[in-house]
Amino acid sequence: MESMPRFLIALFGLLLVLRPWSVYAQTASLTGTVTDPAGVVLPGVTITITEAQTNASRMFATDERGNYSVSFLPPGLYRIEAGLPGFKTAIRESVVLSVDDRLRIDFTLQIGEVAEKIVVTTTTPLVQSETSSVGTVIDNQKIVELPLNGREFEALAQLAPGSLSPAPGSALSLRGGFNVIGARETANNNLLDGIDNNDPAINNFTLRPILDAIQEFKVLANSYSAAYGRGAGAQVIVNTKSGTNGLHATAWEFLRNDRLDARDFFNKKDSAAKPPFHRNQFGATAGGPLVRNRSFFFVAYEGGRRRQVFTSLQPVPTEAFRKGDFSAATVPVRDPERGGAAFLGNIIPSSRIDPIARRILDRGSFPSPTAGLSPPNNFSAVNPLPEDVNQYSARLDHRFSGTNSLFGRYAHTQDSLLVPCASNNQTSCVPGFGHNDVTRAHSLSLNDTHIFSRKLVMEARAGFNRQLQSRIALASGKSDISSQLGIPASHHPKDFGHPMIAITGFGTIGDRGYQKRAGTTGQIAASLNYTPTSHSIRAGVDLRRIRFNAGSNVRETINFSGIWAGNAFADFLLGLPSRTARDPTDSFRYHSVNSYNWFVQDDYVVSGQLTLNLGLRYEYNTPDVEKQNRLAQLNIQTMRYEIAGESGASRALYRPDKNNFAPRFGFALRPDGTGQTVVRGGYGIFYDLPIIGNNLFFVRTGPPFQQPQTFEAGILPADLTLSDPFPSARLAASPVFDAPSIDPNFRDAYIQDWNLGYQRQLPENMLFEVSYIGSKGTRLVRTVDVNQAYPVPGFIQPEVQPRRPLSAFGSVPVLQSSGSSIYHGLLGRLQRRFGAGLSFLVSYTYGHAIDDSTGGNVAQDARNLKMDRGSSDFDARQRFVLSYIYELPFGRGKAFGTNRGTTLEQLLGGWELSGIATFQSGRPIFIQLSPSNQNSNTGSTRDRPNIAYIVDYNIVHTTADPVIANRKDKTVYLNPAAFAIPTRGTFGNAPRNYFDGPGMNNWDLMLAKNFRTEGLNVQFRTEFFNAFNHPSFNQPNRFLDATSFGTITSTLLENRQIQFGLKINY
Repeated sequence: MESMPRFLIALFGLLLVLRPWSVYAQTASLTGTVTDPAGVVLPGVTITITEAQTNASRMFATDERGNYSVSFLPPGLYRIEAGLPGFKTAIRESVVLSVDDRLRIDFTLQIGEVAEKIVVTTTTPLVQSETSSVGTVIDNQKIVELPLNGREFEALAQLAPGSLSPAPGSALSLRGGFNVIGARETANNNLLDGIDNNDPAINNFTLRPILDAIQEFKVLANSYSAAYGRGAGAQVIVNTKSGTNGLHATAWEFLRNDRLDARDFFNKKDSAAKPPFHRNQFGATAGGPLVRNRSFFFVAYEGGRRRQVFTSLQPVPTEAFRKGDFSAATVPVRDPERGGAAFLGNIIPSSRIDPIARRILDRGSFPSPTAGLSPPNNFSAVNPLPEDVNQYSARLDHRFSGTNSLFGRYAHTQDSLLVPCASNNQTSCVPGFGHNDVTRAHSLSLNDTHIFSRKLVMEARAGFNRQLQSRIALASGKSDISSQLGIPASHHPKDFGHPMIAITGFGTIGDRGYQKRAGTTGQIAASLNYTPTSHSIRAGVDLRRIRFNAGSNVRETINFSGIWAGNAFADFLLGLPSRTARDPTDSFRYHSVNSYNWFVQDDYVVSGQLTLNLGLRYEYNTPDVEKQNRLAQLNIQTMRYEIAGESGASRALYRPDKNNFAPRFGFALRPDGTGQTVVRGGYGIFYDLPIIGNNLFFVRTGPPFQQPQTFEAGILPADLTLSDPFPSARLAASPVFDAPSIDPNFRDAYIQDWNLGYQRQLPENMLFEVSYIGSKGTRLVRTVDVNQAYPVPGFIQPEVQPRRPLSAFGSVPVLQSSGSSIYHGLLGRLQRRFGAGLSFLVSYTYGHAIDDSTGGNVAQDARNLKMDRGSSDFDARQRFVLSYIYELPFGRGKAFGTNRGTTLEQLLGGWELSGIATFQSGRPIFIQLSPSNQNSNTGSTRDRPNIAYIVDYNIVHTTADPVIANRKDKTVYLNPAAFAIPTRGTFGNAPRNYFDGPGMNNWDLMLAKNFRTEGLNVQFRTEFFNAFNHPSFNQPNRFLDATSFGTITSTLLENRQIQFGLKINY
């Protein structure tokens, strides 16, 4: 926190010193050739480019080959003039430039006087005839007019070909991530007005801008310019709105209510009440001139209020159990003090009930059973889940002169969620142990452009993003519950709360530990654009300072499993745990990485038919270090235990990666010379910045800085008790501890991308595109337990620890850069720019993603990593998306109407229909045994089963399909007979991800009525999500040893939901 003011001062200081700034990432480029009627090129033609809404103009001249090239143009609507003495002036009106466009606009000048002007009426080309990059622009009309549940823009990124919605349960599935062309969802790089917008914890968006404050955004998927880096996946480039010479304002209110929703597929009984749900999203924007043609402002606010209730159903001890009366139990309750003899009548005498257990019961930590409900699930609670969100943003644009302009934008979001229980799992929520989740995000961008000459432009940018998140139990700082109960624990107020008590068969009670984190990225960049004859050369640097501070307290946890009395709750009453754990050390740490990048890019117009895109980028990311050197690990090369910065060990405990050179090559061939048809292709190498939070933060956490303590029950009951759950006498012995480590040769991951495609401009403002896309991931992050115990087949299993290669350590999960992936795909796109009341985007993807680890998951067998190669967790072979906006042709000025504006025409006119239809094939199902069922007895938590009729252990691919064909009950998906639990002490031979789950079929619709008057439009809209209430099923239960294995118990998408909206545009 203390470093932030200094960093902000440095940003503003640099702004004053450098002045010539802007941002390539948020702009567009124009190129073209000017000829006379005979096709002879014309040098010295004056090209004047004027932005329609601000009247900002720039002038250039064609070179000796008749070519011109203009860079760093903000996206928007332009007027282009081409003039030369002896020729008539040619004008192109309404030229639309989108983010990262590089369009060709050619002119043919007619002989005549310059004062004579000819307006060219052809539309802006959709063909990208000057670049090999593959990307899709989501324009402002799509952003504000398509149905969007929750009003989060990133859902629209999935309209692009090659984009896939995240796999359920993935790292970002609930946070809005998406996969693009075979890359992990965490490999995307997010830019907001050209500034880094990545949360260092998980590499998702730090801040989501207000929807109505977004001008447009683009998803760059493959073979993009060397100006882009940091992520090896997609580049998500978001531009916010700026003010114009006209005063514009918007206000809105969106409402969702459970009374408008359809019932859940698995809860269709009329008597079953739908969970209450109310959501309001409201806000306003305003923008206009401060000084006409010079200074502009744009401000926005949005508030969100969600009042949701969910019902939890779970087991709690009966009143008889609480008194020690187990007479209703079918299993005898044993007395460990009498050699395991049964208690008389299966009743524990009150004198034998542990005093601490009694205090826990007396304070009401376990809720009482719900009247009318019988065991096992004899408790039901209705739990509120309120959330409040407030967002603000402000932007100022100023033109100092015709050669220099500046803008600055600041945005802030605060999200407060009150969770009524310790767990975020709604099905196992025990009320009374709530916590607050508060997220605050900040984003600042400062950008300026300086034109030195017609051939030389300099740009730069500076800014930062910051996200702070805290999860704190409501009891924290208020009541020292552990001391009141008599359980030894920390007495620091931040650690106050109820200890975690886990009882097999009755779930877990207790307050969650506190968690805080703050991720900050500061960025300064600059680049120079030089346009000599037939070239557009850009070179630049990009510096980022990334800090991630985080920590949490591990609440003391006491487990009861029934090992003594034969009943877990009876063990609790007797005060005899099976296992306890705590971590008394301070886990708060301060991590930092610096990223240094430079690039050069040359877009070379070889001829009127060919353009080459040549680039080179270099990225150097410093190894991750901790401010106070509180890192320790086992060096797997030297087998020495190392502490950062001591005894010759480096501060990071792994070596720097200094050879990250990323060449880029592409071509755009215009075979007919008109620019209406283009054949494009490219190849490039793209490096990934390691994720600090989810990857680097959780390794190198061994003693002495992290000292988690685990105590197992001993031979005698008195060895571990509720009154002495952390016996200090047992700490004297040298404990065996886990040693999460990082490979000393850890390297940054990279992806090789290539593509070959065809684009064709069609009549009616349409574009057709088809492309072959490929990518190969190398040195991907994965975790391998190098101290996995050797398996020993047999029913009787020896202890795990003596079978480990390093018996002094427990698990040694090592973060390695040893993963790999491959992707091949076919992309198709048919797009129509809005005109005559209609626009649409049709996207099709056919591809296959293969890897040996998705997201760094631990392998089943650390000594046979090839067995984990299979379809990626997010793989979906086919995806088809249709998005459209259609103004119905009725009313004034339409095909079926006049211009008289009669009452009938006012009623019939102004109707609008939009929607998104999505069809996607199923995702792979990963079949395994429950993590708690370590059948191989090697320490692995990813044990897979055997395929019942396959005995070859080395098999990788099989045609066996366990999916039940022609099943009458759609929820019974898998045949359990197709699998078998392997012999104890062996690994299963089932390949990873070798068959797919159910697909997706979804229609979202929006119907709106617009009431237009001069300068004002009032829109009432109704949005239908999953409009036809078609159930797209979730994955079935994938744990073979579960009673519900192979059965689908939930839907992937919600039942039909309806949202009302009111928007006023001025």
